[in-house]
Amino acid sequence: MATGQSVRAVDGGHIKGAADVPQVVEIRNFGQLDNGKDYSFALHGAYVTTPPDMQALAAGLWTSLSNAWSTHLALYMSSSTKFNRVEVRDMANHLLPVFIGTGTAVVGTGVEMAMPADVSAVVTANIQARGKGMKGRVFIPGWTVLANNSGFIDDPVISALNAWGAAVIQALTTQGLTACVAQVRRQDYTGLTGALIPARNAGHVVVSSYTCRNNEWDTQRRRGL
Repeated sequence: MATGQSVRAVDGGHIKGAADVPQVVEIRNFGQLDNGKDYSFALHGAYVTTPPDMQALAAGLWTSLSNAWSTHLALYMSSSTKFNRVEVRDMANHLLPVFIGTGTAVVGTGVEMAMPADVSAVVTANIQARGKGMKGRVFIPGWTVLANNSGFIDDPVISALNAWGAAVIQALTTQGLTACVAQVRRQDYTGLTGALIPARNAGHVVVSSYTCRNNEWDTQRRRGL
């Protein structure tokens, strides 16, 4: 008999409590929107040996990721938005501290009216595998109407997002990390169709690229937006 049972709105494979993932660093990116609310999204990087200086890693990632933001995305971001900092932590143990990489915030350079705060472009973490937890998505808000073309993401913005994604891969590589999707441990469970899904150990799958795969705007329910 399986440990868990999936029903609607309940994931039978989920294990409650803090989750540890060996040999993976979480890189959380923080920004501020036109309405003054903060937002964040996470990237992940895998390592072979534990980074010797997590504060140096945070500082190096801030430099690279803020430059990528400024170079590729700032033109289409409202001048009242900011890319503020990155926070990194080794996921090998949930009790390990968070290290902050920060400097001068990157401010959007778009002069056009800001789009609604919950409107986001989605960048997909592309991997060569299928299954539960075998994908990643990054929701990026903060755009001006310059990024919009008749209700869809304008082609130059898609190109800019793809260039940003390539810069993210390079930023992680420079710091000795491999872009990945982190996978927490899951218990065995019975799915909605009655199929038995085996347990999965914590680990990661490698990301080959980050790309904007379609021109549709998305929304993500964020508390307080």
